[in-house]
Amino acid sequence: ISAPDGYVITDAAETVYLSGKDQDVITVTFTLRRTDADEPYPLYAMQNEILYDGTFFELVPGSGMANNSIRTTDITLRDGYHAFYMNRASFNAEGETWQANTMVGTFQLKVIGTAGSSVIRSSNNFVSTKGGEDRYAATAQDVTVTVSEGCLVRFESNGGSEVPDQTVALGGKVTKPADPTKDGLYFAGWYSDID
Repeated sequence: ISAPDGYVITDAAETVYLSGKDQDVITVTFTLRRTDADEPYPLYAMQNEILYDGTFFELVPGSGMANNSIRTTDITLRDGYHAFYMNRASFNAEGETWQANTMVGTFQLKVIGTAGSSVIRSSNNFVSTKGGEDRYAATAQDVTVTVSEGCLVRFESNGGSEVPDQTVALGGKVTKPADPTKDGLYFAGWYSDID
């Protein structure tokens, strides 16, 4: 998943932070990756259902692009959510040869929510075995999109004195807090990760 230029993606694309400005567009890409080997394999059928809240996101018309053998469909569900489907079925007894890492399709969602969070969730991801008698469940990563003018920054003092949180404008800089204290230790500095 990718965010518009100038916005932040964190946690290996698990959370996207946006400013809430008009025209924020999220690009969702579905790639099927074989995890047991790097060789091509016969694909008989696959399905991915990507759920999104229709009150927070709007499908960008004409943005759906898929591998030429993939069918895409966007369906409105009863609860206001939408399901964007990417499906493939081979009617060849030997399946269709796919590379170990194949981009299945992509589409774009315009963010219409003005505040809060919503999740783009993959559901019912399956790859079928020969003859459709069984299937393998695929794993996918949900992505939370948060619309906010400010970001909450928390400081971890590793058992030292408490350091207050700061709210910083999106894209802004944190103000250096007072150094925390801890008996028998001196403060070396702030770091962006524990290592």
